[in-house]
Amino acid sequence: MSEKTIHPLVQKYALAISFLTLLCMVITLGVALFDIVQIAAPQLTYVPEPYSVTTTAANINEGEAPAISIETDAKVHEREIQFERQNAIKSLIQAIIILLLDIALYLSHWKLANRPVREMQTAA
Repeated sequence: MSEKTIHPLVQKYALAISFLTLLCMVITLGVALFDIVQIAAPQLTYVPEPYSVTTTAANINEGEAPAISIETDAKVHEREIQFERQNAIKSLIQAIIILLLDIALYLSHWKLANRPVREMQTAA
């Protein structure tokens, strides 16, 4: 049984979509690879702030002003590294979802583009 033929414009459409999904996949793979680096070694991509300002609670009734301290300890740095890692995990999950959609679109359009093209009849 012969395969269904498609119109040449349908083939061009399918090839264009295949090309665009490949471009999207390459960009998404780049983002995913960067996310993997951030998850594995967040200290390589994280740029720490020189200090962190915190305030302590004050007793307003006694006229105390809130105390302001500058934190540069390892806890703040570790908390920020963990936050960097969590953001990278979220971004990686998004990239995986986009890649799965791209793969489905690419395969379906590539299969369509590889069907035999209908011969165009010319008016004589």
